[in-house]
Amino acid sequence: MADTEKKEKKGGSMKFLKGLLIGVLIGCLVGLLMPTAVKALRKPKNLPDTTPTEPNVVSAHYLGFTAIDFMDAILGSTRIKEELVVMEQDVEYVSLITKAGFGDWAVFRKTKSVTFAGTGVYTLDLSKLDASRITVDDEEKTVTLKIPHTTLTYLELRPEDMTFDDTEKGLLAFGDLKLTMEEQNAFERLAKQNMAKKLATQTLFTRADGFAQMKCWEIFQPLVDTVSKEYRLVTSFE
Repeated sequence: MADTEKKEKKGGSMKFLKGLLIGVLIGCLVGLLMPTAVKALRKPKNLPDTTPTEPNVVSAHYLGFTAIDFMDAILGSTRIKEELVVMEQDVEYVSLITKAGFGDWAVFRKTKSVTFAGTGVYTLDLSKLDASRITVDDEEKTVTLKIPHTTLTYLELRPEDMTFDDTEKGLLAFGDLKLTMEEQNAFERLAKQNMAKKLATQTLFTRADGFAQMKCWEIFQPLVDTVSKEYRLVTSFE
């Protein structure tokens, strides 16, 4: 009978020790896992694991820029100047003005050489610029802006720079060569037509296009920088 009681006491002690050991192990595991579980619960589910440290650093992983991101910054400035002057080119045209005398005979004829001076103005039309002309390449970090070719918008005469040679007269022609207002306007129109032809060459248009790209970079690259300094502006012609 005594042996049986000893065995029961010994078995109860073993069960107690086993339970105590299991409890200690569970407590340790809970202590180790609890901080990780709390962090996981506190962490917003819609945020990435890490965030950029610099505000200007652009990563497609976080942002994935599109044309819309740059559209407002770029298009906002086009309302200021739709016609952008990119180049001015001086030009001259020499015209020989002849006024016949009596019977259109050479002895009564008067002639004068006049050098007309003018300035051609080349512009870039930004009025049709919209989001469809802006594309973004996240891999190359470029914002491509499609622009139209430049045009010769207008030609201005510079009367102060016009030069007049002395009047050549026939033997029986006297006095200076004088033109009526109608005749003077006709000669000016002819001079502008010929100067416009001189200005409308491929060489000058190519030069104006080059200045247009430079002007666009000067205007729009700082605006691109406001969105991200990692991206650079590239212009191409339609």
